Amino acid sequence: MWTEERIIAGCRKFEKGAQKALYEKHVASFRAICKRYASDVDVVNDLLHDCFIKMFININQYSGIGSFEGWLKRIVINTAISRWKANKINTQYNIDDVEEPVAYIDESANPDEENNDIRATITNADFTREEILHAVNQLPDGFRMVFNLYVFENYKHKEIAEELNIDINTSKSQLSRARKLLQKKLMELCKNKIILDK
Repeated sequence: MWTEERIIAGCRKFEKGAQKALYEKHVASFRAICKRYASDVDVVNDLLHDCFIKMFININQYSGIGSFEGWLKRIVINTAISRWKANKINTQYNIDDVEEPVAYIDESANPDEENNDIRATITNADFTREEILHAVNQLPDGFRMVFNLYVFENYKHKEIAEELNIDINTSKSQLSRARKLLQKKLMELCKNKIILDK
């Protein structure tokens, strides 16, 4: 049986069996993470492939202190960030290119009846994991990256700004606008569900 200790020891010797065991143990969860950062199947596969190559090459850098899975996950996130940075340079992404959504919940305001209705509609919509992931994947790249790092990876805005080489206020702005866009997409999905159910 492939224990974590045996997998680590084997991967440090570049044993194919150990590498296969590491891959099979973590591929599903790491593919799910990659899907949050890339919507295209081919890009997800490329990203996942790059992640495992880096894991195998850099396995000796794992000190044995702390969670091994957490160390692997960090490689996945760093690889996604590196790919985003490369794409940002190539596409000259600009936050101002994205139209400000009209309907949204203003988290900083006191909840009013309309916001409560919108929040209740989304909460009670019973979205599947795939539907939510699809909505997140429709966010513009910069918004999606900040949203993922803040919401799923629990990064602070200071950490996001340092990782992505952006201003802290830009991180906050992108998160705010990502939430607005996501809410708008989920509301549209709610309307479609109501129409289909009729």
